[in-house]
Amino acid sequence: MKFSLSIASVLRVGVLGLAVIGFSSQAFAEHTRVTYPNSFNVEVLGKSLAYSVNYDRVMNDDLVAGVGFGSTGTSYGISATLIPVYVNYYFARDQGSLYVTGGGNLITNSSSVQGASASVSNLVFPTNGVLPFFGIGYESRSDAGFLFRLTAYGIVGSSLIAWGGATLGFCF
Repeated sequence: MKFSLSIASVLRVGVLGLAVIGFSSQAFAEHTRVTYPNSFNVEVLGKSLAYSVNYDRVMNDDLVAGVGFGSTGTSYGISATLIPVYVNYYFARDQGSLYVTGGGNLITNSSSVQGASASVSNLVFPTNGVLPFFGIGYESRSDAGFLFRLTAYGIVGSSLIAWGGATLGFCF
């Protein structure tokens, strides 16, 4: 496995780290994960490389599981269609919390895109049809049901890349 790390990736992770530090200094409020356990959200960049539309559900005070639909362009001129499946574990039971995430993208058209590189990240799609990912991030769920996440990812294709994403959504 080859490790690929560009200056842009390092800058993305650095900016995300500064944002997490800035958000973590906020006053703590009661968490709303169990009050509003369902979430529809859109992630830009992130686990599906270009974008994904996701649904997640709170399993308990500290654990969220989700599934989505995403897509990204490839060097072959066709889009890779991805189904991200993930789990988030939260470190605090507050309105804003650091969390870790892990999961994988099922590549529905893997035979068409294997060996191609994603147009937004230059990640080379593997032959096995799955893109595993892991990450750390910050989430805020407001009392009004607004969801915001910033996440730094490691995504494993034919190599490991550093990546990041921002999520906006609505909880109910």
